[in-house]
Amino acid sequence: MTYDAAGRVGPPVAPSLESAHDCSPRRSGSASLASVKSARHISAALLLTLLLLISMSVGVAQARTYYPEETQFLKLINDYRSQHGLHTLLLSGALSEAAARHSLDMGNFDFFAHDSQGSDFFPWGSTPWDRMEAMGYPSNATMGENLAAGMSSAQEAFDGWRNSSGHNRNMLLPDFRVIGIARRVVSGSPYTVYWTTDFGSVVDPSARSTVTAAQDGPFTDVTKADAELWDAARYVKSKGLFEGYPSGSLGAWDSMTHRHVALVLARAGLGSRQTWEDDYSLATRGEVMQAFPGLTWDSQRPSESIVRSQLVRLLYRAR
Repeated sequence: MTYDAAGRVGPPVAPSLESAHDCSPRRSGSASLASVKSARHISAALLLTLLLLISMSVGVAQARTYYPEETQFLKLINDYRSQHGLHTLLLSGALSEAAARHSLDMGNFDFFAHDSQGSDFFPWGSTPWDRMEAMGYPSNATMGENLAAGMSSAQEAFDGWRNSSGHNRNMLLPDFRVIGIARRVVSGSPYTVYWTTDFGSVVDPSARSTVTAAQDGPFTDVTKADAELWDAARYVKSKGLFEGYPSGSLGAWDSMTHRHVALVLARAGLGSRQTWEDDYSLATRGEVMQAFPGLTWDSQRPSESIVRSQLVRLLYRAR
């Protein structure tokens, strides 16, 4: 596939590697852009990098867990920086959250670009800097972003970025002190695996030198204490029916919108409600009971909003 500097994805082309760079000096609010295209064996892979130069400030702490490929990428990039005489990077929770949300958006809304072209979290057209700042990262820092799609492992993403001058520049920029890393799998999307790494020059309060690995469960906030929910969560995650939050949690007691309910149930083959797909208001249990009569319920409170854990149970029972 091709990628142009305006952020549009074009038609498939023969395997090749291309890059375009704008190395002219930039002031606050502008960016230098490098793009690269690569087709690899079975699935195509895409890479993007972006760098914004501005100055410094403070952020908001966020505790989170990381998946094995994410922690492996941290090791790879820090070993690489050490080999070049540079300090290693701390993991920023704020930047990782911005990265995770963008990775999910790219898969769910079928785009590959630095600016949001559809999102469950940010306004349309949000830049990397908008997303990072929205997660609490200082607005007057030096920031950068690398993107990849179609690369399953940390090693593949690292090698692809290292072999592209624009991406490599971000990985080796001396100004950077922290990194946000997110690898997200979106089943049924064009590239399945989406990587976003966000970089910053300010060590914000969420930055950590050590990270907590994600537990072996389907979501970080689901435990075996509730056996049915554990089995249900494993089922929907393995089938790609429910991805949960970017942080890796299910958000078990969070209410769901009509749109989210409709998209999940359509993905599961349990019926379609197209009018719901543009409805961002909260759905009640009664509405879902009526719209999808094939589901098995144990609730007598139809006026209450349906929550995530309840829909996960319903999907499991309907399998």
